[in-house]
Amino acid sequence: MLNLKSITKLLFISSVLFLGVSCSEDEPVVEQENDDRFYIGRWNTEASNGASYNISISAILEGSVGENGLGSFNGPLFISNTWKPAFGSENDGTISFRVEGDSLFNFFYDDTIPGCTGTFSGNGYLSETGNYVIDIVGNDCDGSHSGTFTLRKPD
Repeated sequence: MLNLKSITKLLFISSVLFLGVSCSEDEPVVEQENDDRFYIGRWNTEASNGASYNISISAILEGSVGENGLGSFNGPLFISNTWKPAFGSENDGTISFRVEGDSLFNFFYDDTIPGCTGTFSGNGYLSETGNYVIDIVGNDCDGSHSGTFTLRKPD
């Protein structure tokens, strides 16, 4: 049978464990529920060194499209589907682009991945399913690339 001292000790240990798990400062809280700025997608690319990639990406985009169908967006890009950087920095680069109706212009990705920085550009469109589809070309530590970025709102 547990005595008062044992029960107090168990409650204290449980409280410490709970606080340690729920208040970690190492994990930033990312609130994306019902936030139109959050996008997820894929980066499919072939590089001149023979590398082929099909990786998850996510972005937090500021901007909007006006009633006239014109708009622009920009913000951080992450090589993950969790809005967290894959390589320990603030983000894995930034993207920007303009939209006009269903067309997307002047896409630019400034890749800041440590040891493999680069730049990518392209144009695209808004698909019938609501995905941004962007044909890109660019260069980084793997050489020249050609491929596709797709971005969509999470389900």
